[in-house]
Amino acid sequence: MVKKKTAGQQILEHTAGKEMDDATPHELSQEMLEPSFDASINEWIREACGLYDNDFFIVLNLKLERSLQNAPHLIPETRQTCPDPFYDQSVWHFHREEERLEFLWVVPDIGTTKLFYDDPLNCPTDQLELRKHVLDFMDGTLQKRANKLNEVILRSKNGRKKQSRGIA
Repeated sequence: MVKKKTAGQQILEHTAGKEMDDATPHELSQEMLEPSFDASINEWIREACGLYDNDFFIVLNLKLERSLQNAPHLIPETRQTCPDPFYDQSVWHFHREEERLEFLWVVPDIGTTKLFYDDPLNCPTDQLELRKHVLDFMDGTLQKRANKLNEVILRSKNGRKKQSRGIA
């Protein structure tokens, strides 16, 4: 009997020898500013408005697809509670009454976080905001902010019971 190759093995063979995407966190964040990204955010908001009666959060987690030579893949999620900050994560808060989207934070990968935390003064000027998020993540400021937002949510118990929903 001939053993079939898995899809992952086939993809690795197909992409062997091809250039990897060496995008920096800054380049990836710039991609998020493109019109197609805005359209995606608006679609996630529309879907979440159908699920939740109150404020909600949009979370983007960056995953590297090993089978595609670590090609970046954004995984969106909407939820009623603010997530704990973590690496490779961007979070927005949608204020339902005002119909306003507020960017809360972005935490880059572990390597970039360590680089900015270990040497915060040696940071390119176009990445100062990212450095601030890194420092706030490392000193617990982002966690405190998430906890405070969740306390407010717990006090207003008018939302639907469903807490989280991934979006494909």
